[in-house]
Amino acid sequence: GLKTAGYSQYAFVRNKLNSLFDLSLFDAVAEHEAIEDISSIKHFTEDLRKRTFRDLWIVSNLPRGLSNRLLGEAYVTELVSRDALPDNANLSSYYGFLLYLKSETRLSDHGRFTFIYLLLPHFPYIFDSECGYSSDFARTSPLEQSMCTTDLVLRFVERLKDLERFKESLIIVLSDHGARFRIEDGVLQSVERFGHYSEEFSRARSRALLLVKPPGVGGGEPFRVSGFDSMLTDIAPTIAAAAALGGSPETHGVSLLTEPDAGIVRD
Repeated sequence: GLKTAGYSQYAFVRNKLNSLFDLSLFDAVAEHEAIEDISSIKHFTEDLRKRTFRDLWIVSNLPRGLSNRLLGEAYVTELVSRDALPDNANLSSYYGFLLYLKSETRLSDHGRFTFIYLLLPHFPYIFDSECGYSSDFARTSPLEQSMCTTDLVLRFVERLKDLERFKESLIIVLSDHGARFRIEDGVLQSVERFGHYSEEFSRARSRALLLVKPPGVGGGEPFRVSGFDSMLTDIAPTIAAAAALGGSPETHGVSLLTEPDAGIVRD
């Protein structure tokens, strides 16, 4: 629909998405792993290989309790469930996004759909709240890494404002899945203790954080909490509504640009 309406389509993604999605729909694709040649990332590679081998040996040969004490329970859980990522996995997202912010100037200022995928605030948690990290990738916390990611969103917004592109843009910020945490008494708590097949774990993982900035809203208006029980299937109808593409009988979900008190009832 967007191509038919004359929109160009630009993707800024991890190269692994090529095996999961058809990226041929985009006019241009930039893979942020390509910047891993930057010296600030490259010189960590050999040390990371050695450390990863050591960590896998510890988990495979030592009792779980001792492994937890040596490596940390959260990291051991990632290794055991084969859900671990190398310590520098999200560095390419961070540095690549900074390069993307610079490239925004060279991209069209209208009629463009831009899909940006970052491995943030996904674990491993190595960034502090100001997006700094230590040379040995010492762990920070999911909260600090989320604050870093929020700062990147703010830099993106400020970039659009500097280029006078913010007001008329539709901006949608979401996660592809939730993390292993929930808020308990105002504090972020892990749901690992309930088990991977528990209702608490499923709810935490299925939560997709979402922020929508409609076109025509200029920045002086305060944020408001929507009354919608939003779902990922609402993204396509929201984009279609903003671009005035009309509805499609094959499209599930509803537009999030509808007034929050409109009383939409889902099937």
